[in-house]
Amino acid sequence: MATERQKLVIQRQINGINHCRQILVPTKGEFRKGFVLISINQFNIEQERVVLLTKKSYWRVKYNFDTKSIERSEETPLSEVTHIEKGYFKYPKLSLTKVFDVGAQKQYGVRIYRKQAEANGVMLDGETVGIRESVNPLKKMQPFRTFRALDCVTYEYGREVINDLCAAFQEALEAIAPDSGFYVSECPLVRSDVIGPFSAVLNAWQVGHYNKDLIDDDDDWDEPVVKKEKKPKKEKKEKEKAQEAEEAAAQFEQEAEMAAQTALPESDDEDKPAEEAEEQAVEPEAESKPDAEVEGEMVEPETEAVIEAEPEAEVAAVETEVAQVEVAQAEADEEEEGLEL
Repeated sequence: MATERQKLVIQRQINGINHCRQILVPTKGEFRKGFVLISINQFNIEQERVVLLTKKSYWRVKYNFDTKSIERSEETPLSEVTHIEKGYFKYPKLSLTKVFDVGAQKQYGVRIYRKQAEANGVMLDGETVGIRESVNPLKKMQPFRTFRALDCVTYEYGREVINDLCAAFQEALEAIAPDSGFYVSECPLVRSDVIGPFSAVLNAWQVGHYNKDLIDDDDDWDEPVVKKEKKPKKEKKEKEKAQEAEEAAAQFEQEAEMAAQTALPESDDEDKPAEEAEEQAVEPEAESKPDAEVEGEMVEPETEAVIEAEPEAEVAAVETEVAQVEVAQAEADEEEEGLEL
């Protein structure tokens, strides 16, 4: 089911094809099919062109979709078309353009070859064009025209458009010259790299495109295009700042909750060593008490008096023994004196 955007683009292309047909192919029954394609010239510049296929020739038309006018046209008889090559594009191995134009290598294109190419009176018969001749814009020496589908379609649909073009050419040529030897082959199409990466820049700017207000490089055609109202830059910046502040606040709250959750088990662990230290401090106090105090707490008052009296009796007995020893010594001294006399 086509969206409004698709319908608008398709209708604009159909109107352009019909206008070109009315001017260039006025004879009834001559027109076969029309396409809006991207033509790639010898400088690798992409240009939007209308291709009209008739019973005897095909037209390459530069049509201005804005002013609805034909700016330039070129007719090539089908009798001069030798063969068609179709395939995916690629750049030469040593080309820098392929680094800047990655999308071109995903596109599917077609190259229509002709017998003769005129350039200042020189006739070429399918020969390869040299670089020196190709850089001269006054010499159209390429014996072929290169096309691809528009950017508004997906790569897969672009391939279908090219296959449809090849089938239309083959049918038209078989109708006028069955034994012409015309054929369609599939091979990689090498794009020109005459001006280098500058061609990729010009193609990115869509030079030569008239449908760029309706067509872009997005492949998402399922969603309708809704025109967004342009908001002032200040409001946009304020909105972005408010959004950033909300995100920062939410992140801060989340971090605070995580910190609170992790802090609870740590506080319990901190209290445990304090309690253990208090218990250890109490234990030495109990151990440092004298045995006498501990034992005294368990002894009755009467036994305490007996315990205090026992040392006094022992002191008295010792004093008595000392007195007796002194008396005995004195008697011994007196006997010795008597003997001497």
